[in-house]
Amino acid sequence: MQYLKDRQEYIDRYDIGTIEECLKWYWDIVNNFKKHRKNKEFVDNSDEEFDFEVVRSKKFAIKPMAVEEAILQMNLLGHSFFMFSNSDSKKVNVVYRRKAGNYGLIEPEF
Repeated sequence: MQYLKDRQEYIDRYDIGTIEECLKWYWDIVNNFKKHRKNKEFVDNSDEEFDFEVVRSKKFAIKPMAVEEAILQMNLLGHSFFMFSNSDSKKVNVVYRRKAGNYGLIEPEF
């Protein structure tokens, strides 16, 4: 019996008309989303081969340098990454600027 009293107090406390309006508004949003999603065409391109066009090619001499020097060169050029020959490892590395403002180093393994 206590459950029924609590439920009735809840119903009395909140205006049922307002709850019905909120539910109608919510279902309108859901139905509009479903209609919008159905109207989107799905194109299956899994069988097609993609043509990747290289629009620019650049050649430059790579001189051996330390990571710190490569970061300075990258900043001087205003680039977000810089490829260089690492003087310590004698391999080609890439330094890049991270979103947080610090730097990253890519060292490939062959």
